[in-house]
Amino acid sequence: MSILEYVQRSAEARVAIVSFRRLFPLMSRSGLFQFEDLIAQIDAVDIVAQNASMAEPIWRQRMSRAALMLGAPTVPSLRAPVPHLDKEYDLLFVACESAGDLVELGQLDPWLKNCRKAVCYIGEMWNAQRPGKGTTLAAKLGKFDHILLSSHGSTEFLADLIDRPVTYVPYAVDSLAFCPYPDPPERCIDLYSMGRRSELTHRAMQALASERNLFYLYDTVGNNNVDHTAHRRLLAEFIMRTKYFVAYPGKVNQPELLRGQEELAARHFEGAAGGAVMIGQAPDTPMFAKYFDYEGAVVDMPYDTEDVATIYGALESDREALERTRSMNVTRALLQHDRAYQWQELLANIGMKPLPQLSARIQRLRDLAASITPA
Repeated sequence: MSILEYVQRSAEARVAIVSFRRLFPLMSRSGLFQFEDLIAQIDAVDIVAQNASMAEPIWRQRMSRAALMLGAPTVPSLRAPVPHLDKEYDLLFVACESAGDLVELGQLDPWLKNCRKAVCYIGEMWNAQRPGKGTTLAAKLGKFDHILLSSHGSTEFLADLIDRPVTYVPYAVDSLAFCPYPDPPERCIDLYSMGRRSELTHRAMQALASERNLFYLYDTVGNNNVDHTAHRRLLAEFIMRTKYFVAYPGKVNQPELLRGQEELAARHFEGAAGGAVMIGQAPDTPMFAKYFDYEGAVVDMPYDTEDVATIYGALESDREALERTRSMNVTRALLQHDRAYQWQELLANIGMKPLPQLSARIQRLRDLAASITPA
């Protein structure tokens, strides 16, 4: 088995995407891999992945990541050197869940050698994860021409640290994949809570569902390996059939990681794109006001609350308001929260011209949004 696998190849490729989909095919990363797939639809892309056989043992990964953050010497790698990409590209794009993923790429020079520009997308960077000045991780990040970061609270810090352009981008989604229109299905799931949760609120939701014969959907397995395409399709199908979708700020149950930092979570964008009414909490960040500046975007349900029945009853008493919120959520997702808009902005920032596929997708998003009649 070769070290690198070309998951997708295009004769006209001008972008090389380095994907972690073979190393970490986890449920939590499926949104990142969907982002990569969407870019491949709207640009000329090769997707290259390191094979899972190249992954180092967990203990070595953890030691190397910790060393990167602290600036200590990294653990010598046991893996074979990464070969150069086999053609020239205008852009190298690397999508990371966190900056620590860069340890998995080893030395960046082989990746950068045949690429005129290099951009790194980082899903999250919390206060407790910020790299120090002069660390190996800071040096790795400094090799990129541009950083996209989905943690607004760390954007200015990172730009100062590495002296490179750092742009905040929210998580966003494939809005077309999550959109319930033009033929909205019946919303047969009353409550949906995915991922991390408050056990107090979870038990209260279970009790409410039992008492009122509601369909409460929640996770019963952990962050397992998945087929990311199938998982994202199923997630979208669930959300577009959900009445009330639980959405809290990112890592809400890990205050030791946040250290006061609050961020929009992927859940806010997924819930909105599927047209569910979101219940939970809005993060204390100006970015929430920017991207969700309308009434009812997130209905307040304090973390650890057990008073779920009162909140549910109040929501059910105003069906017209709920329909207005659902329509607004979907419309905003189509007009603002699709990954295509982020790609369009990135190309402009680095001086690359968009391809016709990108313009066609944006027009499709706008046409679909225009067809939705406000409730």
